[in-house]
Amino acid sequence: MHITLTGNLGSGKTTVCKLLADRGFEIYSTGTILREIAKARSLTALGVNEWVNANRNIDFDIDREVVRVASARPHDKIVFDSRMAWHFVPVSVKVFLAVEPGEGARRVFADQTRGAVEQYASPEEAARQLAARTREERERFLTIYGKDYLDMSNYDLVIDSTRQTPEDNVATIMAAWEGAG
Repeated sequence: MHITLTGNLGSGKTTVCKLLADRGFEIYSTGTILREIAKARSLTALGVNEWVNANRNIDFDIDREVVRVASARPHDKIVFDSRMAWHFVPVSVKVFLAVEPGEGARRVFADQTRGAVEQYASPEEAARQLAARTREERERFLTIYGKDYLDMSNYDLVIDSTRQTPEDNVATIMAAWEGAG
């Protein structure tokens, strides 16, 4: 059974994915794909969202690939780090990582691994940009799929990562995954 993981920006999805990889999961990250597009086009993270919004085939291509990979490999340990994988990979443990907005912005601002695609002058600027990205993504997916990824009823497990360690979050996810198998 697969794990589909989404959540608020700055909630720790990438860190959780890396820890799941240490437990034998392959990571399939649509965010990584979009960051590569942003870098190649010299766009910011918000800019790539705006570009993808104007070029909807990008979303459709990415989501078709998620479906293809999940269908072709139903028994492989794969974590799909994607806003919409919960919808496209129905046989999965569907996880949402939540975080208080201020803490998410602080984490993103402090993360030096994000490169030029996600650089902010202050935590306040990060908070504004992350809020704009969230609005952009939510509207885009509501428009093209009629689905709200921020509706918590879509998920089997909602974890508030604000005050928990990534290791604690992984332990909770693994318990749900093992119980679902």
